[in-house]
Amino acid sequence: MRSVWLRSFVTFIVAAVLTCLPITSTVVHSDAATPTAPTSVGVYRWDAWHGGTDSIYQAAKATLQPSQYRNKVPFYGQTNLDGSVDINDTNQSAMDREISYAHNGGVNYWIFLHYSDYAQPEATMNQSLRTYLASTNKSQIQFAYMLSHELYDSLSQYWPQSRADMINQMKDGQYQTVLNGRPIVYIYSDAAGPNLASRLVQLRSAAQAAGLPNPYIVTIDLNPSTFGADAATSWTPSGGSGDTWSNYASSVSSENATLTSTYSKTVLTAHVNWDSRPYHDNPPPWWTSPPNTWYQPASSDQYRQLVQSAVDQTQAQPSQNEANTVFVYAWNEFAEGGIMCPTVNSDGSINTTVLDGLAQVNKLGSGSQSGVSNDLAAGRSTYLASSSWDSTQGASKAFDGSLNTDWQAAPGSSYSNQWLEVDFGTTVTASGATLSEYGNRTSGYELQYWTGTAWQTAYTGTTIGPNANLAFPAVTTSKMRLAFTAGSSTPVIYNFAVTGPSQDLATGRANYTSSSNWDSSQTAAQAFDGSPATNWQAASGTGFPGQWVQSDFGAPLSIHQATLSEYGNRTSGYQIQYMQNGSWQTAYTGTSIGASTTVSFPFINAQVWRIYFTQGSDTPIIFEASLQ
Repeated sequence: MRSVWLRSFVTFIVAAVLTCLPITSTVVHSDAATPTAPTSVGVYRWDAWHGGTDSIYQAAKATLQPSQYRNKVPFYGQTNLDGSVDINDTNQSAMDREISYAHNGGVNYWIFLHYSDYAQPEATMNQSLRTYLASTNKSQIQFAYMLSHELYDSLSQYWPQSRADMINQMKDGQYQTVLNGRPIVYIYSDAAGPNLASRLVQLRSAAQAAGLPNPYIVTIDLNPSTFGADAATSWTPSGGSGDTWSNYASSVSSENATLTSTYSKTVLTAHVNWDSRPYHDNPPPWWTSPPNTWYQPASSDQYRQLVQSAVDQTQAQPSQNEANTVFVYAWNEFAEGGIMCPTVNSDGSINTTVLDGLAQVNKLGSGSQSGVSNDLAAGRSTYLASSSWDSTQGASKAFDGSLNTDWQAAPGSSYSNQWLEVDFGTTVTASGATLSEYGNRTSGYELQYWTGTAWQTAYTGTTIGPNANLAFPAVTTSKMRLAFTAGSSTPVIYNFAVTGPSQDLATGRANYTSSSNWDSSQTAAQAFDGSPATNWQAASGTGFPGQWVQSDFGAPLSIHQATLSEYGNRTSGYQIQYMQNGSWQTAYTGTSIGASTTVSFPFINAQVWRIYFTQGSDTPIIFEASLQ
């Protein structure tokens, strides 16, 4: 969108239509800490991809027709007999799959760029919104609005009715709210004008008159105080000449730093990418001279790091980032590089790279539960602490699996020498821990275990933050404790989970299947038997892409890690997939496997899992596929 949809183009269209018509820093609490809720992620949509014959769709579609841009076509695109591509997500099936991909990838809400239903051809841009609203699956993802054209002076005659329609839709239980129910609304920069402030006053007044809380208004690349808005955020950086994605990420981080230093209230960003080459090669009517600028795409882990940084900063400065949300460009800017929506690779497999990265972000547990499977510390009868703030923040609250409760040390207590302990009541073998704290208070700690006569150190760390996953050599003990050595204020711990050595949940099952087998001695079962001396191999001549090997657990189990081992280094692309509601979803996307590789992803509860191969040489040969 950027300067896409220039005011002059809109003014021309409207004129033609009318002619034809008769914080500053982390809060230090003076009383008990308020638990931080998971940070939400809102992803912007530009919905020109609605099929049909209208001029907007046809111009947008033309940008993706060249063969070099076919990798930007979304998974629901269709190739015609003449070789051209159509892209239409107003098909209900396509929209339902989009919702599923977004939900499973960790998108909390879509931000629809909203257009007036009373101005043509703009009204066509709301067709995807209407398809989403009609979906029986819409409960999986919230929605919000970004306003731009509707606030133009040239469209002022439509504003009262458009405003009323939007407020009606804000009453939908799926509309995204922040700060105890305030509907969130984004304002794009090109809406700036002499009447913008008054129109935002009108929006607030009308919403409250309809019984809604005062909307929380976020301006994009505009000073919020100039227009009576609540917070500021930034649009995507542009530029680049094939630069690495890390350069793009650095620009996003710089924008966030500028936001933080300039405005008292902010919404930080975690944008996907910029690539305007499709527009440059086929300029649409609304953008006559698009730049030929682009960055390389991100890997899953690169994007995960960018989002995690934005989430961590948001939670570290809860007063400044009071809406507790992150703004992302974009879901479906296919001709501008902002592509989170899955696309299709040249081999026909689905590219979910960006969503896979987002799915691995810890948003403070990605929900109200800690998500730690096989927690050895949960459900014990004895939990102790050096001190507690009050009876509602006792030691047990750090072990109850909820991120909405916490243990906090007593007022006035020093940080060092505070501790939190679990007594297992028996001996256990522990090799890992997951910790979550309020803010970023801790700067030194030890995980200690009881030998029967003394405390010994299993792990020494510095920061904890929203989520710290720790591993240490296995110890056998009856007690463990978290001992603090340095920090600010008093320690506040949401979650202290203890885990043992990983157990392979894929072995010993009754049902193993595969796309094909080399022979009767190299079947799917041999990939899950725990023996590196046996293997599964796909049938001779089958090729690599599209081969798979699968384990059915017989009942849903929570999985967050896989260890794979193959013959040679044949694999160069694969996905770890699970079955959900009758369709395959991707938990992890990887490249090489080799002699041994272990990968992790957020806990997912599912019964059927498989390794799906997308690229490689010869045929896949897997010695072992272990799922934990």
